[in-house]
Amino acid sequence: MRPRPIARPASVLALTVVLALAGCATSPATDDPAEDASDAASPTFEHIHGIGLNPGDDKVYVATHQGLFQLDGSVPQPVGESRSDMMGFVVTGPDTFYASGHPAPGEVAPANLGLLRSTDAGAGWEEVSLRGHSDFHDLTGAGERLYGLDSSDGLLKISNDAGVTWASGPSINARDVDVDPNDPDRLVATTETGLFVSTDGGQSFAPHEFQPTERLVLVAHVPGRSEQLTASLAGVDATGKLWKLNGEQWVVTGVPQGTPEAFTAVGEESYLAAFDSTVYRTGDGGRSWSQE
Repeated sequence: MRPRPIARPASVLALTVVLALAGCATSPATDDPAEDASDAASPTFEHIHGIGLNPGDDKVYVATHQGLFQLDGSVPQPVGESRSDMMGFVVTGPDTFYASGHPAPGEVAPANLGLLRSTDAGAGWEEVSLRGHSDFHDLTGAGERLYGLDSSDGLLKISNDAGVTWASGPSINARDVDVDPNDPDRLVATTETGLFVSTDGGQSFAPHEFQPTERLVLVAHVPGRSEQLTASLAGVDATGKLWKLNGEQWVVTGVPQGTPEAFTAVGEESYLAAFDSTVYRTGDGGRSWSQE
């Protein structure tokens, strides 16, 4: 079904209002992050923009300034022939990836690549839509539903048919958005005025009921038990603290190098944090980290 155009609702104006955090924020716990480990070999890529775990092979993939890489052992492996500058990136299922960005140096293509899709874990890519028009700096998806933050016009874009057609949502000035894997109509966004949530498929946003005491810049839904109606949240603030929402309380640990460029949750206590050219994983909620 073609998504219907979305009018910008008045409630979106709440995004420009500074949140009154007193009374809804909770005090953080005091767990400190463990000091990280060993230095890695010289990177074969730089400027990681996106990260995901592929359930098809249980490998970590990173979208970078030099294309897609798989982290498998000590040396990152380039995937496929494309060396496009990948900005937005999301894994939506086994071997199924979506990306956006810009052509590689010397590549004859529009400056904005629109939406690309791979169904073979990045070995090959096909054009889906918006070539020459859109540059998604952030992508998230659940099933056929995709959301993208389009840097070309500052709008949230919404697709109900795996990116074939799109409707324009509000301008929410978000750094990061993430969809609930259990409910494609539920979307969270990190903004300059706090954490916001949409329960109507991105048509309107309101302040999240439970605000951390520090503003999150990256956020992810935490995979959990399938019977949970709403997935829990984890995120990272501008100082590099890792926040996990347990019920109504935020618990704080940390990440090893400050604020990452990309962040995702791959289990109830397992997260991936990507910096310019390094990736770290924790399996204990952020108390200790190891380099991928």
